[in-house]
Amino acid sequence: MKKIIPLLLLLNILFIPSIQSQEAPGYALHWEQEDNYENGYEMKFTSAWEVSFSLNGVVKNSYPVPISVEFSYEIEDEKTDISEGFEIEIDAVTVQPNSEETFEVNVFADTQICLPDTSCEDGEHGPVKLYGLPAYGVQDVLNLTITANITAQDSSVPTTEQTLSVDLKFEPKQSLSLWPDCAGVVEACDGEKSSATPIENHPGWDLKAGSEVDSYIIIQNRGNKDDAVSKLDFIVSGCPQLSIKNFESSYPSHNAGSELKFNDYSGSSFAVFYGGYAFTISPSSSHLSKTCTVTVHATSEGTSEVFSASFTVEVRSNAESTNDEDNSEEAAKDGGNNISFEESSSLPHVSFSLLLITVLSAAFARNRSN
Repeated sequence: MKKIIPLLLLLNILFIPSIQSQEAPGYALHWEQEDNYENGYEMKFTSAWEVSFSLNGVVKNSYPVPISVEFSYEIEDEKTDISEGFEIEIDAVTVQPNSEETFEVNVFADTQICLPDTSCEDGEHGPVKLYGLPAYGVQDVLNLTITANITAQDSSVPTTEQTLSVDLKFEPKQSLSLWPDCAGVVEACDGEKSSATPIENHPGWDLKAGSEVDSYIIIQNRGNKDDAVSKLDFIVSGCPQLSIKNFESSYPSHNAGSELKFNDYSGSSFAVFYGGYAFTISPSSSHLSKTCTVTVHATSEGTSEVFSASFTVEVRSNAESTNDEDNSEEAAKDGGNNISFEESSSLPHVSFSLLLITVLSAAFARNRSN
């Protein structure tokens, strides 16, 4: 009998730890690919500045009874002045005892800047067109938190909440917009527009053979991170005697002349970065009368992607120009005292080096309805 009692005590000691180590019943959440989300999830753009993606989560039920779970969500640091805010759909799931069930988190948003109380397409601040600009940059991080609630269960199961979160990051996307300025154009482009916005129906240049005119290509960063112009090319079509000169064809990496900062948008203010790149149009003195097309290519340093714009140059031969001048003189003689004078202006020469246009910062006056 004395030998049996110590044996029973030993068995009790061995079984006590195993009983204590058993997990209490409950439920928990985790991401299906949790290791991939340790440093956050990078959202890819499907078109323009839209994001659309799905994440898979898992509910683990260690209760001895089935549970039904519904979900809600919260996004921290979300900006409100965008075309369509983040829309998230998560279907409820039922999880059987001691099993797991996957749930899908579907996310959509259009993150272009859209001011309140206005049509997105008409959103402008001064001369700057906002629609098409991203509201978020690569430096922005949004925290998505999913909250689960048990909505149907056995009376023995407590109604506790569980949460699951992930940092949402934005895919880097670089985009340059370029257009010819109006400098040196005889016909006014648009008196109400500045060089901060593309000129619709740019009239091009009308030049006499043998003359020259200086102007600029305006390049704006419409991506979501800092960029720079690494290369600039001008291609003349059909006019071998027309030259584009006095421009820098390549730029050192992110030098003071080529860097284009991201258009930082805080929801109440923004800064638009763009630069003016000088060039000279020069038809030879023997150039015949002809309409020439010039295409300019700007290469993004960040992606090596090439962005383009075109403009026209109407060249008048010396013979045609002489005839026009003779006709003008005859008209002046016939007109007697009705002599008209055409005012001409001489534009100051701008140095060949890149003209940097000052960063434009602006604050929005925002009217919101309560």
